[in-house]
Amino acid sequence: WLYVLPNTEAEIKLEYTSKNPELDSLIVLKGSRNKVKFSANGNSSIMIIENPQSTQNVKVRIETVTADTLSIAAYTIQKGNVETKIGQLKIASQPYTQNPIKQKKVRIIRVKRSNESDYAPFSSTQKQDLINQVNEYYKQAFTQFELDNSIYQDTLTIEESTSVQIAGTKAVYDQLPTDRQDADLYFIFVCSMGPEKYQGLGNTPGKWVLLYVNSSIVSSHELGHNLGLQHVFKLPTDRNIENDPGVCRRGNRILPQHSTKNIMDYIYNGEPDPRRYFFKYQIEHLKNQ
Repeated sequence: WLYVLPNTEAEIKLEYTSKNPELDSLIVLKGSRNKVKFSANGNSSIMIIENPQSTQNVKVRIETVTADTLSIAAYTIQKGNVETKIGQLKIASQPYTQNPIKQKKVRIIRVKRSNESDYAPFSSTQKQDLINQVNEYYKQAFTQFELDNSIYQDTLTIEESTSVQIAGTKAVYDQLPTDRQDADLYFIFVCSMGPEKYQGLGNTPGKWVLLYVNSSIVSSHELGHNLGLQHVFKLPTDRNIENDPGVCRRGNRILPQHSTKNIMDYIYNGEPDPRRYFFKYQIEHLKNQ
């Protein structure tokens, strides 16, 4: 699914792996009911891609002024003019009477443990770059984060050494300024990595993330937990939180681990990170947070 506003342009990423590279000569994309137009093809509802690449971006324009469900169908045309449907993208076009973007604030705080000489390094530029990249992942769910610099101090010292993983984060959270109760304010604590080698931790649902690596996708994953999203797979250590207020109750923890490009999946250590997308049920949940 692709969620868009009416009369807007969106960019989709086409990933194509041919099972018959000797036969497939081109790909045809067809937009439904003359309301889905391809910008690079003179705003036509049909786009022909010759010599298709394994990955390429395609800009589409949604020409409707009302709520509608549209689609883009993809076909291969083999050398014998045989047309085979290979995929379909459904598009939900939704009008809004007010700004549909959910605005959240994030405060990034550098943490120093008791046996460290300095706080975890994270410059102002790195902070803004991180938030910009997180917003790229979340714009598909009409959610955006703003870096909050309303306080001068961005550091915190905790009485815990690097020999243990930071687990008692409530104690860290309780040291924060009183405005931590702001419903739309979230915290990312940048910490040195503990012995368990986690890349990040996030409370579900909650207001804080522990970030051990400078990674926008890890931050997006953990903020997803804060906003009530669970993993798409089940871990033995996952607690049963479906009945907690604010937790997404649909579609959780039913897929094999490492099996999707979903932001709430895991990856194998050392492999390229393919996570880029939320599922439809996750987007529906995030739109209401």
